[in-house]
Amino acid sequence: MGAGEFVLRYLEAPGAERSERPAAWPGLRPEGFCPVRGFRWSRGQRHMPGWWWSVTTGDHVGYEWLAGWRFMRVGVPDRVRTANITWLARYRYQRCGSPDAERLLLKVFADPVPLMAGAAAAGDPLAVLPALFHLMWRHVLVTDLDVRLTAGTMVTVSGRPSGGAG
Repeated sequence: MGAGEFVLRYLEAPGAERSERPAAWPGLRPEGFCPVRGFRWSRGQRHMPGWWWSVTTGDHVGYEWLAGWRFMRVGVPDRVRTANITWLARYRYQRCGSPDAERLLLKVFADPVPLMAGAAAAGDPLAVLPALFHLMWRHVLVTDLDVRLTAGTMVTVSGRPSGGAG
């Protein structure tokens, strides 16, 4: 590995450490990583551990904020990708899902199909679009989020396990 190259090291399972270069990061699910160490709470500590409820996973996710850390944004976020993710985030809640609509959508989008044509093929688009966007948020259905979402956006079933987004 060259000097200055970023690598993410994480525990996939207890005792199973993995290392990934940035190209592999988009497919990772950090909310499913194992903690590297246990969370400790004590009076006067300079860090704040805790649990955060994640709508995406439907479970609590552990976190730890360390006092004195500084964060800076590197680069400018892509406006189209940000807009698409912001749109899909509206459908992250489980209430947007519908088991019946989801079963139909998985059949319709088994092969790539334009978004609105697939929604219409699964039923009344107004009724199935929330479930479609919920599946896209969870990465069960996928598309290229770097291109603006339109009626003609090609959508298909993901080739990887679902669980959360983002």
